Amino acid sequence: MAKRHHSPGKRGYRCVDAATLEKEVSYILQEFGSETVFIGSIAMMAHTERGRRTKDIDVILPHECTAMLIERGFTTDKKGAWYGPHGVKVDFYTRGEKIGGIPVEDIERDAQTKKWNDYEIRVPKLEHMMLMKMVATERSKPADVREAHKSDLRTLAIEHTKRNDIDWKYAEHYRSNFKRRLEELI
Repeated sequence: MAKRHHSPGKRGYRCVDAATLEKEVSYILQEFGSETVFIGSIAMMAHTERGRRTKDIDVILPHECTAMLIERGFTTDKKGAWYGPHGVKVDFYTRGEKIGGIPVEDIERDAQTKKWNDYEIRVPKLEHMMLMKMVATERSKPADVREAHKSDLRTLAIEHTKRNDIDWKYAEHYRSNFKRRLEELI
C-alpha cells in the first residue's frame, strides 16, 4: 500500500497540503488526459479562483477499470477507497452514475475548461456545481460537512450572481425550484 501523506483526523483524514495536491492533480492529468473532469474541491477552486482545503480529489474518468488504476500506481485500502501515488484519496466517477442527481454524461458533455494553478482543467459548468452543492447540503448528515457544502454554495451563488453569469433556465432544467431553493439555503 502507498505511503499516505495525510494522517487520521476527525473523520479519518486531514486536509492535503497544496504541494501534494498539485502533484496528484498533475499525475492524474498525465495518466488520464485532458478529458478528465475534476469535481468537488478542485472544481470549487477553479470556479472561485480561491484556495480551499480538501481531503481528497474527485474526478470523472472517461472509463474506469480497476486493473488500469492499479497499473497506473493507484492503490486501495481495506474499505475500498482509492489513493493516488502521492497518497491523496481519489474518488472516481464514471458514466452511468449520477452526482447530485445529474448524470455523469451530462457533466462531461457540458464541462468547461478553467485554469487551476498552472493547469487547464475540465470542471463541471457552474450550474452543475451549484446543483451538486445544493444536493450535498441537503443530504449531508454531519453538521460540519453540511455547513462546508452550504458555504461553497453560498460562495458560488454570491460571486456568480454579481457577475450575472448563472443560467437559471439551465439549472431549472435539472431542478424546477432551483432559484427558490437556492435562496432558502443561502
